[in-house]
Amino acid sequence: MSDQDIKVNDCPVNFFLEFVTEPGEGWVSSQFLGCYASTDVLNQAINHWKDKCPVGWGLKVSFMDKPL
Repeated sequence: MSDQDIKVNDCPVNFFLEFVTEPGEGWVSSQFLGCYASTDVLNQAINHWKDKCPVGWGLKVSFMDKPL
């Protein structure tokens, strides 16, 4: 585990970045963009994708515990 690992409640996590639609017509869609283990790389990815977001879509960041 490095100093830049992302932690939630002292547990290392990976962050997932995706495009998602706004819930409107009763459905939500998404497009996976990547998985990131450090805040530096996550911030670079957000800066890269934020201007490439399709009209009517937004960026979503979620996280999951790293496998043991």
